[in-house]
Amino acid sequence: MKLNGKLGVLLMSTLLLAATSGNAQIKIGGGKIKNPVKTDKPNVAVTKYDKAMKAGQKSEEDGNLQDAYKSYNEALQEKDGDYSAKSAVGRVEDDLKTQYFDQMDAANKAGECDKMIKIADESLALFEVWSQATYFKGQADDCASRADSNAEYEKNKLSDGDCEKLKADATKYFEEENWSKSLELLDKGYATKCITSSDTDYRGMQLGCQRLVQMEASKYTGEPGEDEGITNDVHKANVGKIVFSNVEIDKASPNTGSFKNSFSTSENLYGRVFLEKSLDNYGQSIGAQYTSSYYYRISVSGHTFSEMISDDYSIRLDGDGMEKWTSFQLGLNPNAADLKSYPYSEYNGMFWQHIYHLPEGSHDVKIEVVFDIPADEEATSAKPKEQCRLWTTKFGAEQVVAQGTFKINVKNADKGALSKKLCDPLPNAGALNSTTFNQQMIKLCTGKWDNQTPIKATVTSDAWNI
Repeated sequence: MKLNGKLGVLLMSTLLLAATSGNAQIKIGGGKIKNPVKTDKPNVAVTKYDKAMKAGQKSEEDGNLQDAYKSYNEALQEKDGDYSAKSAVGRVEDDLKTQYFDQMDAANKAGECDKMIKIADESLALFEVWSQATYFKGQADDCASRADSNAEYEKNKLSDGDCEKLKADATKYFEEENWSKSLELLDKGYATKCITSSDTDYRGMQLGCQRLVQMEASKYTGEPGEDEGITNDVHKANVGKIVFSNVEIDKASPNTGSFKNSFSTSENLYGRVFLEKSLDNYGQSIGAQYTSSYYYRISVSGHTFSEMISDDYSIRLDGDGMEKWTSFQLGLNPNAADLKSYPYSEYNGMFWQHIYHLPEGSHDVKIEVVFDIPADEEATSAKPKEQCRLWTTKFGAEQVVAQGTFKINVKNADKGALSKKLCDPLPNAGALNSTTFNQQMIKLCTGKWDNQTPIKATVTSDAWNI
């Protein structure tokens, strides 16, 4: 730069360096700016978008995905549809959801339920809607159960020695074909993590036992028919019981006020049996529907007698007795006019035969309805032992399905009237006192009494007195 030589002196009044519009300029004195120089850094204002993107990048680099997600979303709000911001949001959201899912899943499996719910709520606050978080929130009850299970596991955790013994015992029972016992031990092994899914031999043994136990159970499963069920509240309160009264007990609306447990031989006596299910369905419940039998067991003053429930029982119930009825009436000492509406065995076999021979006084009577469980089946060439049903071994010899007790005050004076109930009235007595009738009766009575020989039989009344 050359100055006017006339001055002889270099006068520099002002030297200014200004940075404007990207150019460095030198201003000398008050004159014009000369020789502008361009630079690499233009002077541009920093926008909210730029700040948000920069903050997102910084948080993402630091591993703070939550803050990164928020910052990238702020940038996307500043520039709706911006590719860079949208891509960053999607990328971080995927990583963040994977992180949240792993944390919730781990907490759920560990039974850390409060932690699982907290993480789910945090993720929903960030994403607003996310099905996975909603799913884990819905697992709260299962998680609590798992927490209890984990605590139970820690409590019952087997030592190495106990674990090895369990495996050995499970194997022994398996070889002995005691499938249910082997399965019980194997299930315990899995519950206590003594056995894991990597123990393939024991897993195979467990699955085999499950199939065999199911096959075994199917042998004792019938198809119960539709019965009358529990008929009313009185029935419900007396399932498995026999109640007694001196009047008939109505099935639809039994009068509990008539129930009593003390009678005299001069009173009528009825009973009502209340069952859980029909008699046939007791057999169906153990797969013995075609081989089952039932009977009454009567105990009088300590002496026990049995009376089979025979076909006339079903006839009295119009064919539905065994299949459908869950409540039925007994005519133990019914009114004479009602006697023929009850099976002969109920009065004769369950009452008169026992009561008639008792001495005067009070006696205890117990009546039971017994399901006579079939005997074990035996293997044959046509039926291997695996198919045989071991009913008695599995369920016992019998099942008492209903029972009841009462006291009876026996009076000798009543016995004649009790006996007459068994007999039809005789026709005109005189017409029967014939030679033929006399001979028939003598023949029937001969040999009935020691050292005594009947010589004549005469009908004296229509009361069967001879």
